[in-house]
Amino acid sequence: MRSVDETLNVLQDELHSVESQLSEPDVASDLARLRDLSRRHKELLEINNAWIELKAAQSDFSTAKEMFNETSGDDRELWREEMNNAEEKIPELEVNLETLLLPHDPNEGRNVILEIRGAEGARRPTSSPATSPRCTGATPHCGAGSSTSSKSASPNRAASMRPSI
Repeated sequence: MRSVDETLNVLQDELHSVESQLSEPDVASDLARLRDLSRRHKELLEINNAWIELKAAQSDFSTAKEMFNETSGDDRELWREEMNNAEEKIPELEVNLETLLLPHDPNEGRNVILEIRGAEGARRPTSSPATSPRCTGATPHCGAGSSTSSKSASPNRAASMRPSI
């Protein structure tokens, strides 16, 4: 099993290889290859930049620690501050690098059609508004499918609106 440094060195070599392939003139004529190389270059460049940033923070921490041990007085407090800043930064950079090293979804960046279906056994209305049990000839929006004409429904509606004595 390779160490993280060995893996990152291999990825850095691959980055250089992809960059040299992108500089070839025949790649521009093959759009699919150009697209694939450009995507891979972007991924590798992000990983490489994160790795360089992590190495720089680790180097800053070790340098600040050495200088902290060698100095005294006010300078010692400055180096302690540098050590603390680098120490806080290193875990964040490690998490960022680990996230970039995770395998990517092959369908990332592609359009996806998502279909959401109702749960099995859910009740759905099976009738149209015209044949709905609530739909009677008396209701104005339910003309289709009703057997009662609107003229015969009007007296019933008018009777139901009269106050009862």
